Parts: sequence; structure tokens; C-alpha cells
Amino acid sequence: MEVKINAMCMNVPEEFRILSAEERAGMQFLENGEGEILQEEIDGETAEAFRCRYNAQGTDMSAESMITTHNGIHYYVHCYWRTEMDEESTAVIREILSNVIWLQ
Repeated sequence: MEVKINAMCMNVPEEFRILSAEERAGMQFLENGEGEILQEEIDGETAEAFRCRYNAQGTDMSAESMITTHNGIHYYVHCYWRTEMDEESTAVIREILSNVIWLQ
């Protein structure tokens, strides 16, 4: 399915769901996870990335947050998944990021 966010256009698998504004507003940063900083490229723009692992209600979770700027607009991409699905999930995320195109 094609998702457009301002000038960012990406294709995501049908089973993915974009959180609503209400859901995003209710999220809280989890401070107890181990984290590391790496860089990602999103259609020619460098994104600063932060990956962490944490436990949520007894489930081991992993998450990656990326921020980049394109034409003066900041984009924040946050993905999370069950750590047991780490290899499969990161492959899907890399595939999504490799197909992002900037519309302007």
C-alpha cells in the first residue's frame, strides 16, 4: 500500500498500519531499553537513527526511530516489533526505506 506523508512517499506491506494522531499522542518514551545510534539513508537524505530494546508487559520489543529533514520539513519515522521477529522485521523496514521517494 502506498503511504504519503507530506513529501515522503513509501510503500508498506498491507499488514502495516499507520498509527492515528490519537494513538501517537498517547505513546510514551520507554526509558529502560538499551539503545544504539546508527545512520540510515532515506532517498538520498541522511537520517539519524536510534535503536533500542525494551520489555513491554512481558514481551521483548525492539524499536527504531529515525529523523531526517527534507526541504525544511522534519520527518520522524518510528518502527517497533517483537524482538523474536528481529531479522524478518528489520528486513521489511530496510525494504520500505529503500523504496522511499521524495515527491518534491
